[in-house]
Amino acid sequence: MFDILDKLRTDLTDQRFFLKTSGIISIILFVTVMNGNACRYTIRDIGFSPLDLEYFVLVLETDTANNQKLVKEFSNLAYAYSIDANIRYKVFPTMKKNTVLYCYDKDNRIIDQEQIRSFADLQRFMKNFLFSPLRRQMAEQMGQTFAFVIYFAESKNLHDENEIDKALRQFVKISPGLDKEITERVRKIVVPRDGWQKEKVVLRSLGLSPEARESAVAILYGRARMLAEPLAGKEITRENILRQLVILGTDCECGMDLRPLIKEAIPFNWDSHIRQEVSDMLGFDVDNPMILSEMAGILSKESEEITGQPSFVPQTFDLDREFGPVSRDETANFDEAPERAVYFYPVVIVTVMLILMVAGTVVFLYLRKNR
Repeated sequence: MFDILDKLRTDLTDQRFFLKTSGIISIILFVTVMNGNACRYTIRDIGFSPLDLEYFVLVLETDTANNQKLVKEFSNLAYAYSIDANIRYKVFPTMKKNTVLYCYDKDNRIIDQEQIRSFADLQRFMKNFLFSPLRRQMAEQMGQTFAFVIYFAESKNLHDENEIDKALRQFVKISPGLDKEITERVRKIVVPRDGWQKEKVVLRSLGLSPEARESAVAILYGRARMLAEPLAGKEITRENILRQLVILGTDCECGMDLRPLIKEAIPFNWDSHIRQEVSDMLGFDVDNPMILSEMAGILSKESEEITGQPSFVPQTFDLDREFGPVSRDETANFDEAPERAVYFYPVVIVTVMLILMVAGTVVFLYLRKNR
């Protein structure tokens, strides 16, 4: 009787040990698979975070003693907008009779200014400052867009548009080979010359002038950030546009110094609706403290170029040699998202995990049978 009980207890102990061991192995492999993907961001992903975001400062210059009501109205309105937008505000006392509202960028350049006489003037200024037609369109499409290629067309120029379209078609072709799959569209937005005055805040924050005499292209991503200086005139080429898009799809730990790539931005209202759409698109919330902590750790690393190690230098890409020539098919739709890339390593890990579990089960049953 005691022998039977001892054998039964031994069998149960062996089964529990096997189940625990299998469970631990499965958890380790599962965490490995998850970490291999969930913790990997591209430069474009980092751009959606509020880290190192450029802020614009609104300064109300007024006689505070005689305009207390206007100062209070300005403070309340600016505070409400600053919750979602990359703006800050302050009041500058003066003895001048006129009240003027200025906006400065991080380099103390005046982006916009207007004389203020009433609360209606304040409301109109804030509306024009944050909600131009271009930014309204960007806000509507932010949750389905990889990046925006903004073409400020000084005149009808078929050469410039062809170069932009070739770059976008080429990017669709090569995007499956980048560090992370891209399922969103790269959207081209054309701002004709007669619409430049409505976009004067955007143009000036990009370092451009509403009175310029040549076309320009700016690539915006994330929270309306600018990866590099806008391309103007003869700089508008397929290679220059494609190079910036390729950089955006690069792994954030590629060895580049990321901080210069994410500091420039335009004034943009980042409300809860946009935040939710972007979170759904990316699969994680860029405002989550844990995500922000991880991204901040990546940004705090020294550039490999600074430490003397080899770094990723996108300027050396021979795009035709690496990815093939641009398709001659002018009917190709560059707005279509590429097919999903197939990830090899997670599949291998899961397969090995299943094989080990099956093999372990067979061995366990064999040893138990021959005990």
